[in-house]
Amino acid sequence: MPDTQGRTNPFPGLRSFEPDEDHLFFGRESRIDEILTRLRRSRFLSVVGTSGSGKSSLIRSGLIPSLHSGVMAKAGSAWRIAIFRPGENPIGNLAEALNGYDVIGPEEDAETNRSFLEVTLRRSGMGLVECVKQARLPKGENVLVLVDQFEELFRFKSSLQMRDSREEAVSFVKLLLTAISQQELPIYVVITMRSDFIGNCTEFEGLTEAINEGQYLVPRMTREERRSAIVGPVAVGGAEITPRLVLRLLNDVGDDPDQLPILQHALMRTWDYWEARHAEGEPIDLRHYEAIGTMTEALSRHAEEAFLELETPERRSIAEKMFKALTDRGSDARGVRNPRRLDELAALTGTSEREVAAVVEVFRKPGRSFLMPPAASELKASSIVDISHESLMRIWTRLIQWVDEEARAAQVYVRISKAALRFQEGKVGLLRDPELQLDLNWREETQPNAVWAARYDPAFERAMLFLDQSERQRDLDIAEKERQRRRQLQWARRLAVILGSAAIVTLVFGLYAMTLKIEADANAKEALRQKEIALAQQKEAEHQRAVADEQRGRAEEQRQRADKERDVAEEQRQIAQEQEREALRQKAQAEQARTLEAQARTEAESQRTFAVQQRDRAETLRVKAETSETETRRLRMLAVARSLALQTTRLTKDDQREIAALLAAQAYRLHSQNGGSPEDAQLFEGLRSALLRLSPETARVWRRHQDAVRAVALSPAGALVASGSDDGTVHVVAAGAADGGAATAVPLGSEVRALVWADAGQRLVAGTLDGTVWLVDALAEGGRRTPLAGPGPGVTALAYREKGGLLAVASLSGEVRLVPLGSPSQARVLKAVGEGRVNALAFTPGGALLGASEGGGLLVWDPERPDGAPRRLLGERTLRSVAASGDGTVAAGTAGGPILLLPGGLDGKTVELSGHSSAVTSLSFGAGGRKLASASLDGTVRLWAVDAPEREPIVLPGHSGWVWAADLSEDGTSLVSGGADRTVRGWPTKAQPLVDGICARASRDLSPAEWAAYLPADIPFQPTCGAAKPRPRER
Repeated sequence: MPDTQGRTNPFPGLRSFEPDEDHLFFGRESRIDEILTRLRRSRFLSVVGTSGSGKSSLIRSGLIPSLHSGVMAKAGSAWRIAIFRPGENPIGNLAEALNGYDVIGPEEDAETNRSFLEVTLRRSGMGLVECVKQARLPKGENVLVLVDQFEELFRFKSSLQMRDSREEAVSFVKLLLTAISQQELPIYVVITMRSDFIGNCTEFEGLTEAINEGQYLVPRMTREERRSAIVGPVAVGGAEITPRLVLRLLNDVGDDPDQLPILQHALMRTWDYWEARHAEGEPIDLRHYEAIGTMTEALSRHAEEAFLELETPERRSIAEKMFKALTDRGSDARGVRNPRRLDELAALTGTSEREVAAVVEVFRKPGRSFLMPPAASELKASSIVDISHESLMRIWTRLIQWVDEEARAAQVYVRISKAALRFQEGKVGLLRDPELQLDLNWREETQPNAVWAARYDPAFERAMLFLDQSERQRDLDIAEKERQRRRQLQWARRLAVILGSAAIVTLVFGLYAMTLKIEADANAKEALRQKEIALAQQKEAEHQRAVADEQRGRAEEQRQRADKERDVAEEQRQIAQEQEREALRQKAQAEQARTLEAQARTEAESQRTFAVQQRDRAETLRVKAETSETETRRLRMLAVARSLALQTTRLTKDDQREIAALLAAQAYRLHSQNGGSPEDAQLFEGLRSALLRLSPETARVWRRHQDAVRAVALSPAGALVASGSDDGTVHVVAAGAADGGAATAVPLGSEVRALVWADAGQRLVAGTLDGTVWLVDALAEGGRRTPLAGPGPGVTALAYREKGGLLAVASLSGEVRLVPLGSPSQARVLKAVGEGRVNALAFTPGGALLGASEGGGLLVWDPERPDGAPRRLLGERTLRSVAASGDGTVAAGTAGGPILLLPGGLDGKTVELSGHSSAVTSLSFGAGGRKLASASLDGTVRLWAVDAPEREPIVLPGHSGWVWAADLSEDGTSLVSGGADRTVRGWPTKAQPLVDGICARASRDLSPAEWAAYLPADIPFQPTCGAAKPRPRER
C-alpha cells in the first residue's frame, strides 16, 4: 500500500466549498471580479443560478476570501460576515448568525444577547441597522449578511403550520432592504437563490427592484473551466490524473450545470478509492473512476452504502422517515430541501434525539457529507439537519421512492381532508364506492396518525371521522337496497292477486251476457213459428171464403158459418201480429244483450292487457332488483378479494407463509368468479409475493455477471435468454435453466450495451462501448464471435429487421448506420437531426426505423431513403427507449418516467402511461401487442395492458438498483430483465400459473376456522385448491 501521509481529499463532495477552502476552488476565478463590482455598486448582490450551478461555493470560496484580502479597496479588508439560511425561522436565524463572536456577538452571555438581537430585529424595519449600530464596531469594519438558499423564504411564507409566516417573511425582507438603503453604516447583503424561484420575488415590495440592481446570473462553466475544476484540486492534493480520465469526466458531465455537484462527489469517491488501492506512482485513472460507478451510479451507490450500514430495522425506519421530512417536493413539484431541528425530527419519527443523531452521524461522517451540519459540528437538540444538496433527491433511487410514496400518501390524505371539510360545510355528500373503498384500503395500508398528518393538514380527526361515517353510510345503503328489493317483490305479488280477481269478475259478466243471448234467440224462434202458423191459417180462411162465395147461394148458414170462421181467423191474425211485435221486442233485447256482451268482452280484454302490462312491469322490477343485488354483491366480492390480497402481504412470519399463499390463491379465485380482471395488479402482486415466500426457489435469478447487466434479449421462440454486461461478456442460457446450470459465456473485451437476435434466433448481435459490433453464433459450442464493425464511438442501441437482414446501429457520436448483415461493408449512414445521441432503436412492421433521441422527440427514418431527413414526433421530450408491436402500436419511454403510447400507429393520438418515477430505460411488446413491459431507473419492471391503459400496471420489484433492460416474449408468457445489481431475472406474466404453483406446493387447504377468520361470514366455505388437499384438524 502506498504512503498517503499528509495527503487529504481535495474534493468536498455534495456540500459547497467553505471560505477556508479557497485554495481548492478552481474554475470560477474570472467570475469573482464581476460579483465584487455588483456588490460595490449597490451593496446588494443576488447570485441566481440553477440547482448545482455552484452559487454557494462561488460566494463562500470566491467572494468572501476576496473581501478579506481587501480587493474592495474603499471598503477595506475588515469584514464581519453572518452566514445563515432562512429555514422556518428567518428572523431568528438572522439573530443567531449576528450573535456569532466573529460578527457582533459577545464572548459571554451569548444566549441573552441573542434574545436581545431577535427582539430588536422584530421591533421595526430598522432592526438590522439598530443591531449593528448598538454593536459599536470600530471604524473601517464592514458587516456582510449572507442569506444562503434564499428560496426557503418562499416556502416559509406559504406555510400552513407556521403562524403569521407571511407577516414575518415580509418583515425579514424589509430588514434587508432597509439596511442597504441607508448610508450611515457599511452593511452589505448577499443572497443566493435558485433561478426557478425568481418569479416569487414579486411577492415582496421592493425586492424585485433590488435584485434587478445587483443580480448576477451564474453562467454555465466552459469546458476549460470544468477541466480546471478537475485537475486543479488534484494538483493541490499532491496527485496526478490521466488525460483520458479528464476527457471521460468532461464528456460525462456534459453541459448540464446540475451535474457539477455530482461531478464533485464522483471525484471525492474516486480519490478515496485511488488513495486506498493505487500502486506506487500510479495516477488517478479510469479504473478507479469506473470502480466507484462513474457519475451515473456513484452517488446512489454511496448513499445506499450508508443506508445499509444502519444495522437494525428500527434505524432504517428512522432514516426513511427522516429523509421524507427533510425533502419537500412543493405544490409545483420543484423539489427543495426542508431543514429541520434535531428535536423536531425526533418527534416526527417517534423516537429519541439520541437515536436520530446516531442515524444522522452515519450519513454525515467524513467522506460522505450527505447531511449537514458537517461532521466536525456537534449535534444538539437545536442543530439544523439538512440534505447537503438537491442532487441527492434526484439521484438516490431509494430516496426517490420514499418521496414518491410520501407524496402519494399525502395526496390521498389531503383529498380526504378537503372532502371532509366540504361535507362539514354542506357542499358535498359522503364518499361512495369505488372511491371510498380505495380510501379505506389506503388507510389500512399506510396506518396514518395525527403527528404525520399535521405536515399536510391538521384536521386529521375530522378526516378519519368522515371516512368512518362514509363507510357506515355505505353499509346502511346496501342494507336499505336489500329492504327495498324485498318490498318491491311483495308489492308485485299483491298486484298479481288484484289483477287475478278482476279477471274472474270479467268472466262472470261474460257468462251472464251469453245466457241472455241464448234466451233471446229462443224467443225469436218461437215468434217465427207462431207467425208461420198464422199465415197458414190465413190461407185456409181465404180458401174457405172462396168456397163460401161459390156456395153462397147454396145456403145462408154456410155464409154465417164462414163469417164466424173469418172472425176467428182475424182474431188469430191479430194474435199473430201481437206475437210478431213481441218477437221484435225480444230481438231488440237480444241485440242489446249482445252489445253489453261485446262491451264486457272489450272491458275484459282491456283488463287482461293491463294485467299483462303490470305483470311484465313487476317482472322487470324483479329482474332489475335481482340484477342490482347481483352487481352490488359482485362489486363487494371484488373489494373483499383485493382486501384479502392486501392482508397476505402482512402475513410475513415463517409460520404464516402457507396460509398467506392459500389466502392469495383464494383471493384470485374469488376475484375471477365475480368477473374481475385475470391480471389485476393487486391480486397479481399478492400471488407473486406469497408464492415467493412459500417457495423462494421459484424466483428465477441468474447471477453470472460481475458488473451491471445493461442488455437482455429473448430468442424469438423464447427458449434462450441472452444478457450483456459492463463486465464485457455475453451469456446465453436456456430460459428454464437454474442459476448454476449450463450456459455459453462469450467475452467481448468491452462493456456490452446492446443485444438483438438475428436470423430467426440462430445468431446474436452485440454492441459494445468501444464501438465494436459483434456477430455471435450463440448455438455453436463456445459461441463463435465475428466482428461486423468497429471499433469507434460506443454503441448505444441496436435493432434488426428480418426482411433483407438489415441491422441498425446507433452510437455515442449521434450517428445511426444501416448495416446489411450479409454485406457489412455496404453500411449506410442515416441523416441526423439536431444534437444528442439516439438512446434506442426499433423497426415498425411497415419497415420504418424509430429512434429515441436524447436531444428530444421520436425520430422516424425511411431505410429505403437514407439521405432523407427523419420525421420528428412527440415534441422535444427527451426519450430513453422505444418499441413497436406487430399491430403497429408504438411506445416511447421518457427521461422523466411517463411512457408515451401511440395505439393507432405513428399518426395516432398519444396516450400517456404514468407510473415510473424515473427514466424508462427499456420497452418491449408481447402477446400480439396487448402487453407492454417496461424497465426503469426507479428499480422496477412494470407490465401494462395496452388495450386497457387506464388499468393499474403490474409492478415487479426485486432488483436492488437501477433496471437497465427488459424483454417480453412474442407470446407474452416470458419476461426477463437485467439491472445494476448484476442479475438477470425472469418474471411471471400470468396469474393462473402462480395459483397452480401455490396449490402444488401447499401441504394443505384452508380450514373452516381459518376461512371464518379471514373472509366474511356470508361467503360459503369452499376448497381453495380442490378436494385433494387435506384440511387441518379443528381444535
